Amino acid sequence: MKRGLLRGLATFMILAELTEGPKRGYEIDRALSSKLDAGLPPGYIYVMLERLERKGLVRAEGGSGRRRHKAYSITTEGLNFLLEHEEHIKRLMRLLQDISIALETIRERLPISQSTGDLHAEGHKA
Repeated sequence: MKRGLLRGLATFMILAELTEGPKRGYEIDRALSSKLDAGLPPGYIYVMLERLERKGLVRAEGGSGRRRHKAYSITTEGLNFLLEHEEHIKRLMRLLQDISIALETIRERLPISQSTGDLHAEGHKA
């Protein structure tokens, strides 16, 4: 996944994850990796948590400076951030649905190799 896209998506995913209650960085990392169906780059979640903490969207509690012992919770500012972006998120979901439908149409119309995923239509390049 592209870095800019991952950063934007991770921001919303982390904040949404924390609406369930305080969690340690490792727990957040596991939850996001599971939802993304892929592991995040090593240490990425902690970089994002530190960035969100500097912006006042999350708060770290406990631990003595060691990231893995801190529990993170969403702040009022973080909740407001999610609510302020609700319409943008819904619009993005509609756009992604449109893209998904277009991809289904492509798969229905073009012969695609089951083994390689390559197009086998004249004049089309993958």
